[in-house]
Amino acid sequence: MITLRDVAFHYPGGPFRLQVPALDVASGEKVALIGPSGSGKTSLLSIVCGLLRPDRGSVQIDGEELATLSEARRRAFRIRRIGFVFQEFELLEYLTVRENILLPYRLTDALTRTAQTDATLAELARTTGIHDKLKRYPRTLSQGEKQRVAICRALMTGPAVLAADEPTGNLDPATARDVLSLLMRQTEAHGATLIVVTHNHALLESFDRVIEVASWSQETAA
Repeated sequence: MITLRDVAFHYPGGPFRLQVPALDVASGEKVALIGPSGSGKTSLLSIVCGLLRPDRGSVQIDGEELATLSEARRRAFRIRRIGFVFQEFELLEYLTVRENILLPYRLTDALTRTAQTDATLAELARTTGIHDKLKRYPRTLSQGEKQRVAICRALMTGPAVLAADEPTGNLDPATARDVLSLLMRQTEAHGATLIVVTHNHALLESFDRVIEVASWSQETAA
């Protein structure tokens, strides 16, 4: 499903370096990325999802080489095949919950909205418990409800990979466990692969594998 080989990345002008000799994530696997702040967890997740282009190396999802795609083709691939749950949710305040969930369909011509799209939205809203909030706006929602909207949006396109950056970072412990359980159930229901950046070690037992990213990062003289 996901294959990285000889990947190297750095931010221009900074001392941070990330080098990943090899990483393989199987289809349907649930993986947690851990490490101290600044160790490169979010950078690695962004490389896997095609949000960042590595300096060198191969990044493949389902056999598609992301590192060599043009920006336009990489964007289209992300929207079709990768669902991303941002740490700060990234919901648009001027859109309703329904409109936020359908946002991917407004961002690209690579997706076409059909009757099945509306059926998928209804089912996701029902299974995540926000079916009665579709006409509301993000400012009226709790943190946990916003996270559920973000998860629905990430799953709308039936992605092969569901990626989440600290999805429980802003939540109390009980809500954090509920959200992680929801992520796990929805990933299994949609046959997706799950990669989660987290600092919450109390949740790690739920994953198939835990990867310590710090072993692949270093700081050098600028």
